[in-house]
Amino acid sequence: MMVDALKNIRLLLLLALVLSLGACTSAVVKKTLAGTGGVYYLDPAQGQFPLFPPPPLPGSATDQADLKVLQTWQAKRTAAECTRARAEARGNFESMFGNVNPFRRPLPPEVAAFFNHVHGDLDYTVEVVKERYQRPRPAWRCCGIEPCVNIIGGYSYPSGHATNARLFALILSDLAPERRVEFMARADEAALDRVIGGVHYPTDIEAGKRLGEAIYAELRKNPAFQRDEKALEKYIVKKDDG
Repeated sequence: MMVDALKNIRLLLLLALVLSLGACTSAVVKKTLAGTGGVYYLDPAQGQFPLFPPPPLPGSATDQADLKVLQTWQAKRTAAECTRARAEARGNFESMFGNVNPFRRPLPPEVAAFFNHVHGDLDYTVEVVKERYQRPRPAWRCCGIEPCVNIIGGYSYPSGHATNARLFALILSDLAPERRVEFMARADEAALDRVIGGVHYPTDIEAGKRLGEAIYAELRKNPAFQRDEKALEKYIVKKDDG
């Protein structure tokens, strides 16, 4: 009886340990996919985008063209361009659009919270697609690519910065449509800075732009997103108003 009791206790302890490890693993996976903010407006299923196209095959003509562009930029980039790329490293709204920010200053808490929520949705979706295709960053492959910005880890395709910049620009264009050209140009510049900095291929950038547009289309279906975006209109400062 005593032996059987001890066996049962061991089995219960082992089961508890397995369940605990499983819970920890799930938490790690969830954090990896959701980033620091987690999904907010999007349903997790909306962030999967199973039909999103893959990156170029390694060694393909497109892949080789990607590397050539990176090598060309590495040879001609300026210190000022690298400094600008490093300043955008966080990939958040303020680091990318602070210079063309249409809102009151300092940034109202409601505006900051909105873009943090959107950033959480972005992080989730980008990480899902990156994990699906696992394209190594340029410097991890070959060819003497030397980034002038920090590589924070993760895969290369699609570019999260390009995704963020395109989506932020589309949202800003909803709120201040007269400045759409300016916002889209800033988004394109921020995306290109990732190529100039040596941490993304051009095809990563184009994929990021497409993914940003796809996420925007999904967000526009969400009543809470529409409500919260519209609530930011009162914080917009027109250029003529100084």
